[in-house]
Amino acid sequence: MQRARLLLRLLSVFVVLFSACGRKASPPPATPPTLQPVPKPIWVQQRPIEMGQYIGIGVARKNPYSPADHLEAARKQAFSDIAMQIKVRVDANSTQSQFEDKQSFSEEFRSYTRTMAQAELEDCQLVDTWQNDQEYWVYYRLSQDDYRRSRARRIQLAVDQALNHLQSARQSIQRSDVVAVYDFCLRALDQLAPFSGERLVYEEAGVSRSLLTDIAELMMQTARQTQIEFSLKQWRVKMAHAPEDLEVRVRYLGAGGGAVTGFPLKLSYKGIENHNGWNFITDQEGRIRWRAGIIPTTTNRLISLRAEMNIEALSQDAPHWRWMSLLPPAQRPSAEMPIEILPATVEIKISGAGDLSGWSSTAMEQIITARLGKNGLLVWNGQGRPDFQLVVQIDCRAIQLGSTQSSGILNGSIKLSDAAQMVRYQQSLNEVRSTGPDSPSALRAAQKRMQENLELSVLPRVLERILHVNTD
Repeated sequence: MQRARLLLRLLSVFVVLFSACGRKASPPPATPPTLQPVPKPIWVQQRPIEMGQYIGIGVARKNPYSPADHLEAARKQAFSDIAMQIKVRVDANSTQSQFEDKQSFSEEFRSYTRTMAQAELEDCQLVDTWQNDQEYWVYYRLSQDDYRRSRARRIQLAVDQALNHLQSARQSIQRSDVVAVYDFCLRALDQLAPFSGERLVYEEAGVSRSLLTDIAELMMQTARQTQIEFSLKQWRVKMAHAPEDLEVRVRYLGAGGGAVTGFPLKLSYKGIENHNGWNFITDQEGRIRWRAGIIPTTTNRLISLRAEMNIEALSQDAPHWRWMSLLPPAQRPSAEMPIEILPATVEIKISGAGDLSGWSSTAMEQIITARLGKNGLLVWNGQGRPDFQLVVQIDCRAIQLGSTQSSGILNGSIKLSDAAQMVRYQQSLNEVRSTGPDSPSALRAAQKRMQENLELSVLPRVLERILHVNTD
């Protein structure tokens, strides 16, 4: 029994030893295979020519970390190659076109096409590819007959859709819905833009008509018959005062005309720089009411208020409105109202206290008067009631520093009030010190320094409160 157990143990040991001896080491990880050199095909060395075919050759540097990148880059280059041959101008966005005098489109618009590579070249056939360690090449072709048939189908579809938009625009004009007229016309242009170099016609009552021309005529006719009107003939506004309330009305004067509701209106001052304007939408009566604030100007010359269709606001939410740029600004609905800015008057009061031996209110008044006049304001002449009152109070002191030197010290304040006695601006003037051989000369030197500070730092702030503009 013991012998049997011993034999069993020895046998198990031999099995373990045999298994260990027969086990092989794990092989090293496989290295990625390298591309075997493949001779360049003829089409890589020399551009192929095939009758009745458009040929596209594309090449891109290989990206070992993202193979999809160079595959897509080579394909796009090949499609662009074909697109250039069939005059599909990829990524051309020439929107600065305008209507011609004969109510058609300019050549600039006719040369426009959107990025249409995917749609126009969807029937391209991949013929071959070739690559080495550095580059990836593709070879595409497109049947010219297939392309012409496909493009003809797309043109007809675009014409049909544009014609539906044109009919909707014609119906909208009967309701005086000017915004809808433009919207449908611009949607039609958006459909036709990729094919603007083609002959885009339709049949109406047995007559062949140009679709682009009819769209242009409807847009310009609508613009001519859309009236923007101010409730006042002119604003006569005193500088630094708010004008009276204003109403602007938009009407369509054509057949079935009436108030134009939902019209995007922009008001802006013409002749004032760095001014963005205000945006409105006309109500159910085709009007907007506006309470303007103080007109920001430092001049009393004539300026104007302009009301126009707010195309920028519409373009933000509806990209097809970019085609409104085809209609020259002079032909878009707009109106202007002249504004006469009348100069405001300022009463100047300057008083001094203390040692006035070297003080002169006249010199300070001259500085203030010149600065006011430079910004279109007048000094009150005593007649009527002034629009503003500017009070300057100065306290003068002189200290004897020795037998041959004195110190002049000036303190003061300035206050601006309007005709209703409301304080618009109030400021303490910084203390100014100067020296001189005697008290009068020291005070004159101190006054000169205070006048410089007044002109450079204080008066600009005063004028800002009057005119609501930066006068630095």
